[in-house]
Amino acid sequence: MDGKEREEVEALLKPATQPTTKPAVDEEAENANRIDWHETLRDVHMDMLENALFNARANYYRDVNYQKTMLGGLGGLRIVLTTPALEKAFAGLKDTNKRNQLLGFIDGKIAKAEKGDVFKDEGDVRDLLRDLPEEVLVSEFADGAFAALDPFSNIIWPSDWEEFQKTTKGEFSGVGIQIQTDDAGNLKVVSPLEDSPAYKAGIKPDWIITHIEGKPAKWISLNQAVKQITGPPGTPVKLTIKDTKGNVKDYPLIRDTIKVASIKGWIHRPGGGWDYFIDPDNKIGYIRLTNFTKTTSDDLSRAISDMSRSGARGILLDLRYNPGGLLNSATDVVDKFITDGTIVSTRPDRPDSPNQPTVSTAHRNRDEVSTPIIVLVNQYSASASEIVSGALKDHKRALIVGERTFGKGSVQMLYPLGQGQQQAVLKLTTSHYYLPNGKCIHREENSKEWGVDPDVQIEMTPDQMRAALGARQEFDILRDAAPAPAKGEALQEKAEKVEEAVAVTKKNKDPLSVDAQLSAALLLMRLELAGAQL
Repeated sequence: MDGKEREEVEALLKPATQPTTKPAVDEEAENANRIDWHETLRDVHMDMLENALFNARANYYRDVNYQKTMLGGLGGLRIVLTTPALEKAFAGLKDTNKRNQLLGFIDGKIAKAEKGDVFKDEGDVRDLLRDLPEEVLVSEFADGAFAALDPFSNIIWPSDWEEFQKTTKGEFSGVGIQIQTDDAGNLKVVSPLEDSPAYKAGIKPDWIITHIEGKPAKWISLNQAVKQITGPPGTPVKLTIKDTKGNVKDYPLIRDTIKVASIKGWIHRPGGGWDYFIDPDNKIGYIRLTNFTKTTSDDLSRAISDMSRSGARGILLDLRYNPGGLLNSATDVVDKFITDGTIVSTRPDRPDSPNQPTVSTAHRNRDEVSTPIIVLVNQYSASASEIVSGALKDHKRALIVGERTFGKGSVQMLYPLGQGQQQAVLKLTTSHYYLPNGKCIHREENSKEWGVDPDVQIEMTPDQMRAALGARQEFDILRDAAPAPAKGEALQEKAEKVEEAVAVTKKNKDPLSVDAQLSAALLLMRLELAGAQL
């Protein structure tokens, strides 16, 4: 899923109405947290761009010449030079005449490139653009060049490499808290993560992080906050936090390796672990896959085993808002539910591509899952989510409920562009994938058909989606367990306290009361278990 689509998803998490007047901004805090381009573009060099352009020419899924990337790159530079107040960051461009000269030069090159007359020596570009640092020139040209190919091809620069790895490895090094910013610019704790330094230190949901290492955290961007709080395992970081009663305290924490669960259940049990049963009476389980990482398949097996030991008769598999992830993780998930046949195939458009067609097939496994399944999808289910839902639909293994999926059927490969600490990677579209029935679900600019169509379509308005996501977030929050039983207190009494804590969470707002798609899926599963033909 590209950046624009992610922004649309994030917008759903914000209140439907915004204040009519913006709260007063702490200028000192805002200035302290202003993004420094030196840090954002550290270790960016011209050879990275040259290697990336070479790899694109050789490995892109269709023939591409340098004209298209050149036009995109020059367009990216033009945007930089026409950005208001640019001279504040780059003093060499304060001279209006000099800036106009640069724009005239770029416009001339764009005109030549449009005619196919692409210059071969970039030396004259470097000389004329000497008032832009090399890393700025390279990054802006590269962003424009690869955006001209497709929305999913881009360079992951060294400063973003670690963040990118989190989405595929399923782990990172930090203190283990989910955070968000509110309308007043506060950095707010959504929930600590299980067994993390933050959870062990007693940090609670809704507390406010006022400072990070002594620096104000108000009006900090989430990306900046993540970069400052995360770091190598074993290293210290100090967070100053204000609790819901207004008490302020310093929390010296030691960073650790945090495993990010891509599998979530129906409700977080106080103290840790998931209750997977959305309908305990009918033994219907609920599993939500947030993305596909290298640990997803194993995590899913453990969740299913947990439910099976408790007699699960049906499973709701929620892939809504799942942007995708690793292709082999998606095929492993499908392989758990079907015994044979094609899962997905890939192929490029160009016959001379070094990336040959591939076919992934299912195998009969000992851990095959025969439990009835209903899969939930929506317009934000993309890529690997579409492989899973599409394959299970084509094999008639699951009923699909919700709305048509995103339509991201392109495959990206990673090409290293640097060494060691200067690691940069080109993420390049090299082929498209095809469902078992032969359909390519990728959405092109003028596509009329794309994605995976649900068997049962249930539409939800943006307001309904916001309400459902808010209720879902409440169930995801990790809260404290009931206190240890007093001397002489029966274990049964402690169990009742745990159930009482769960009940308090449920009382806030049950997702089933506001989520029409989930409610419909649960009803359909109940009917299927009762013997109805769906």
